Amino acid sequence: MAEHFRFFNSAPGDIREYQAAEFAEYFSRFLSDGLYTEENGKAGLKVTPGTGLEVHVAAGYAFIRGYMYHNDAVLTLNLAPADTMLDRIDRVVLRFDEVAREIRLAIKTGTFSSTPAAPALEVTATVKELGLARVF
Repeated sequence: MAEHFRFFNSAPGDIREYQAAEFAEYFSRFLSDGLYTEENGKAGLKVTPGTGLEVHVAAGYAFIRGYMYHNDAVLTLNLAPADTMLDRIDRVVLRFDEVAREIRLAIKTGTFSSTPAAPALEVTATVKELGLARVF
């Protein structure tokens, strides 16, 4: 067992360096995983239809496992082409990947089927996806 304490300023001869994981651990104690509203009260990272096979994701903030994500402008994502006979449900996700050291918006493409289901969200020790929207 050990005691841990963090975030004191460095003093002469005492170089204190903190890792991102230590800050994430701190923030995860009081900021839950999820999306945050914008200053004007609108939903952050709201997904809306675009032209053709596009979806737009509004500006916004999110926290996943103590790490912050910020999209500062509308971002356009492209869906894969549709099938002429079968349906599909895609997901728009915000994907945290600790190994790649990034949080990015992504499309998870579903499987064509007469009874389609949305792809499952991935949650592992190093990856966590937040579902933002399902697109039929």
